[in-house]
Amino acid sequence: MLLYRSSTITKLTAAILFLLFIIFGHVPQAFTASPRLPNVTAEMERPEFWIKKIKDPTHPLFTFERIQKINEENLKRQDLGVCRIKDLKEDWSREEILSLLK
Repeated sequence: MLLYRSSTITKLTAAILFLLFIIFGHVPQAFTASPRLPNVTAEMERPEFWIKKIKDPTHPLFTFERIQKINEENLKRQDLGVCRIKDLKEDWSREEILSLLK
């Protein structure tokens, strides 16, 4: 019982400290975004930058059928590691997750 309380208190303390960091504007380095990629400007990180590059942004770039075909082609490529979400298992063992990540 003491171990349970100690674990709960530790988690609660960590959560409170994290919230205080956020409230007072200091976020630990581990929680900040990674630096910008080379040759990527701040403007490029906004959707508007890319939307302006499309001739008619309200018109779909591909038809539904073309998107389906692209998706099917990508599913066949082993190097992409793409799968259908509905085909995934709901429960995973530790070993299965580690194997998937490798």
